[in-house]
Amino acid sequence: VQNLKGHVSSTDVALDGMFRNMLAYILLPNERLIIEANYHSNSIDLDELLATYISSHTDSSYSLLLPDNIHVNFNIGIDKVNFRRLSLSDVKGIIKLKDKQLIGEELSFIAMGGKVNTDFIVNGANTKTYFVTCQTDIENININKLFYQFENFGQSVVEDKHLKGIATANIDFACKMNPSMQIDLNSIYTSTDIRVVKGELINFEPLLAL
Repeated sequence: VQNLKGHVSSTDVALDGMFRNMLAYILLPNERLIIEANYHSNSIDLDELLATYISSHTDSSYSLLLPDNIHVNFNIGIDKVNFRRLSLSDVKGIIKLKDKQLIGEELSFIAMGGKVNTDFIVNGANTKTYFVTCQTDIENININKLFYQFENFGQSVVEDKHLKGIATANIDFACKMNPSMQIDLNSIYTSTDIRVVKGELINFEPLLAL
């Protein structure tokens, strides 16, 4: 495929690469489709794509499905990505899908006023519980924006309204989540080396008495 361009809803697509075993995949059962390509997009709306094209339900929720008969190796360059509150720009790296695993390698992007480099694996071998591992380096991230865009990490003790400051950190993270991308909070493991400058803790009730 050379210079393939188009739109999926409001998301633009530009592809150059190889689709291997395509006819067998279309015509015969249990055949694998192998895609090796360079991918570029000016803008991706993940909320729209996931809700409409991955798996729709009567309650309008969506699921992340990881097929075992499609192998993908994408060298990506994306100008802008939106997902829920999260907004990323200048996204670069390698995305792989293989044996029901979604893998991100050497990913980098601009977000929340700083820069992020990350590698991750979403293991979907268990169709009901996905295992997620992630190693991330962040540089000069706005903490208020971090907590807001990640929806306060599913907790209400320390929220974005309580925080100000600029963070640089090295993070190892792991968790379990279901195909609807709801994280099991009891499964979260994280180890973080973090530096904060110009930090403020604002109207945090457990400390007001002090």
